[in-house]
Amino acid sequence: MVSFRSCYFLMLAIFLFFGTQLFAAQEICHTYSHSLRNSDSSQCFEHRIKLPGELSAQKISFTGRTLNLTDDLVIVEEKLLPDSYYIKVRLVYFPGKTVKGTVNIKLQHGLKANLFETPELPQKLSVIPSRFPRFYWTNNTSATALELTDMTSNQVIWKRIILGKDCYQMDETGINPEHRYVLSAKSINPNGKRSNAAYCTFQGNPFDSRKVFEGIIKSITMAGENDPADIVGAITILSQENTEMSFQVHEYSLILVKDDGYIYAGELHQIRPGWKCSVGYDIPEDDDWWNTDSISPSLEAIGRWDSENLDPTLKYVDNMIVHYPGNDNNTDDEPEQPENGDIENRFSRDENGVITDSQTNLQWLEGPEKPTSWKQAQAWIETLGNSWRTPTIKELSVLYLPDSKRKGIYGDPLCIDEAFASESAYSRWSTGNPDTNRAWMYDFSRGYAHKFDTNISGHYDQAIAVRQKP
Repeated sequence: MVSFRSCYFLMLAIFLFFGTQLFAAQEICHTYSHSLRNSDSSQCFEHRIKLPGELSAQKISFTGRTLNLTDDLVIVEEKLLPDSYYIKVRLVYFPGKTVKGTVNIKLQHGLKANLFETPELPQKLSVIPSRFPRFYWTNNTSATALELTDMTSNQVIWKRIILGKDCYQMDETGINPEHRYVLSAKSINPNGKRSNAAYCTFQGNPFDSRKVFEGIIKSITMAGENDPADIVGAITILSQENTEMSFQVHEYSLILVKDDGYIYAGELHQIRPGWKCSVGYDIPEDDDWWNTDSISPSLEAIGRWDSENLDPTLKYVDNMIVHYPGNDNNTDDEPEQPENGDIENRFSRDENGVITDSQTNLQWLEGPEKPTSWKQAQAWIETLGNSWRTPTIKELSVLYLPDSKRKGIYGDPLCIDEAFASESAYSRWSTGNPDTNRAWMYDFSRGYAHKFDTNISGHYDQAIAVRQKP
């Protein structure tokens, strides 16, 4: 028969065991908020969290961490050790705006560390070069560490830890168009363990040194069902010297259509054989920054293209200008620039910020002057009512003034009338598809349209609304 005393000690032991486990499974939570005034410059903030001594005495250690960022705060570095956690966050100065943000940190601790395997390195790492390049990758973890090194000066110029995204735009510093760069990316597990690095290199401004092939479109090939999702198809061009050259069209290839002098975005299925075309290709060492896994193994010709006939060295289209022939099918004459009318009197702005274009009879309203994602732009437009809507690429392209001498806040061309007051809106959002997480935007620095992720707030991407003049 078990005595009362024995039962007492047994129950006490059970309580202490489970109580310790419950204690060991707890979290340490910290929240840090920061802000910059309009006159401040960009600034970093460092935080260190030590494991309490009473936990260390019980051989308890940190086993994982969960992070949440709000507003404008970005992560530069972090390190999780058994007895401490370090994080460096940063607020990037933005003209005319009070920049702020909060980081919420939850540190899990226990008797032993969780058994996380080393994560796989990121895949399909690629770059779209510009003054503020855009980086793309895929991985199976919730965090990615990016590091950009200037190979010319051999210096690390930019570092970020990205949470829950597979693309990101460089948000400050910018790059030198004459330098070469290497981007490294590492996947990060919840316990802080990192993968090996994936790398790609790119030229600061490869478009100045790309090759160009001009001629008439001879044939167009669309990708088949079994081809990679990021391959759109292929195109064959016949030059005036009767030389043929074929190119592979990638998801990120820029297809620009000139129609009556306007330049707007197009897609491969919209263009036709017989049209005049100029293809920019062969960005220096483009195999270094377009992942070679993306090369289609089985592109198919209007029907199907036998994979054995596909040249694996087929060049990518970096960008392509196609001349829409109009009704007369004349592909020889260069389209004239649009008649912009009296530029000085074309645009007027009222006290409510509504801009009226006398040439098109459209009215425009600029969104908040801050980095804005496509989804944020749609939410803002929905609050306006009164027939305001998202503009089409064609409508945005009419605002582009190729002869403009205006410069934006970063010193780059901003080819739009000064009635549009934002000095930092180099790109404006257009229509998109939330199901594919891709939307169009128009670049008023270089005068073309391209697609970007609907969740990302690019450093110079902003909202704008349009309506017919009442």
